[in-house]
Amino acid sequence: LRQQGRVTVVLGQPVLWKEQPTAGESATLWFWLESPVGAIRASPGWMLDEMRRYNTAQQRRAMDAGVAFVGLDERIPKDLNHYFDDCHYTDLGSSLVADTILPVLKDAVGNILQAKRN
Repeated sequence: LRQQGRVTVVLGQPVLWKEQPTAGESATLWFWLESPVGAIRASPGWMLDEMRRYNTAQQRRAMDAGVAFVGLDERIPKDLNHYFDDCHYTDLGSSLVADTILPVLKDAVGNILQAKRN
C-alpha cells in the first residue's frame, strides 16, 4: 500500500465487552459463537480476552509493517452511552471514534505528502 501511496492506518476493534457488565449492558449483547453443541453465548470476560488477543496481533502486524495503529478499544468507554450493542456505536461513540482517528489520519497523510515533496 505504501508503494502505491496509500495511507494505511490499522484500527483496533473496540467492543462493549468487559469483565462485569451491568444488567442493562448484558441485555444488549447479542454476539454468539457456534460450537459443536450449537450456538452458545460466551461470557463477556472471555470475549474481551479474545478481542484483546486479536487487537494485540493487529498492533504487532501494524508495527511490523511500519504503519499506524489506533487502539480504539482503550479509547472508547465501555458503556451504553457509546455502544448500543456488543460492537456498534451510538452517535456519541461514532463521534469519539472519528475524533480519535482524525489526528492519526492527518499525520499519516501529511507524511505521505511530505515524502512526495522530497
